[in-house]
Amino acid sequence: FNKGPRIQFGTTSALDGDRYLKVWDQVYLVPDDYQPLVNGGVTTFVSHRLLPGGATVTGIDTPQFKLQQDNKGHWTLTPNDPRITSDAIQRFADDWATASAITVQKYQGGNGHPPTGEQTVTVRLKGHKTPVRFVIVHRKPELVRARGDLGFAYHLGSEGTEQLLQIPEGHPAKSKSDQGNTKSGTPAH
Repeated sequence: FNKGPRIQFGTTSALDGDRYLKVWDQVYLVPDDYQPLVNGGVTTFVSHRLLPGGATVTGIDTPQFKLQQDNKGHWTLTPNDPRITSDAIQRFADDWATASAITVQKYQGGNGHPPTGEQTVTVRLKGHKTPVRFVIVHRKPELVRARGDLGFAYHLGSEGTEQLLQIPEGHPAKSKSDQGNTKSGTPAH
């Protein structure tokens, strides 16, 4: 470490898995907690969360629809779908806010997956000027989204496709707060 001692890393002990370290002329046996992380590469240190922790989603644009939240917390879905309740819209936004990948890998173009065309999902966050843009790299058998700005692909598994690309249909008649709020251009609560 610049002017400090030279540290040489050796193999691990067959008895307990501890790592041999040589500092100056002394050899030490230490727990091997961090060496696998160092050898794991950059993706070992990348958060599996798609969005920053504690993020509040204020808008989502997918290839099929657009969601926008106003200053009062009301959502507008374009194009309108009267089968989708405001509760379902809020759950969809919450799912995005807490979504995590199963694995993360470096992203350089298609990462060996067949191209889906240039389909993107743009997520706007409260307090952030720049939205987060994901390229849909792959849909089946698992959803893979990439952030070109960071150079990482997020593998979300097979359930992520439905959960993060489609708002589940609801039954508007069962919720009083949803009645009358599903017309095009009318915000859902």
